[in-house]
Amino acid sequence: MSPVYPKLREAGAVFGQVMGYERPTWFDPEHMQEQDTQDWSTPYRMAYTNTFGKPPWFDFVAKEYAACREGVGISDYSSFTKIDLW
Repeated sequence: MSPVYPKLREAGAVFGQVMGYERPTWFDPEHMQEQDTQDWSTPYRMAYTNTFGKPPWFDFVAKEYAACREGVGISDYSSFTKIDLW
């Protein structure tokens, strides 16, 4: 998990995984208001698509895109490969 995993979860992250590394796929802050974010026994939500049409996460990602386009966004790339070129 990312070093900022607890903060991402508190922000409403819906997680996906690639090669065992959990990272947020989209955020649903309304869902987190219904749960106790400090209760780690509560299962987190996993990302899914299961459709050829408009996926259920489309509107969440559209809001994130607009927020980053008009403001500032932060991306956590700690799970990606880093190469030092010199």
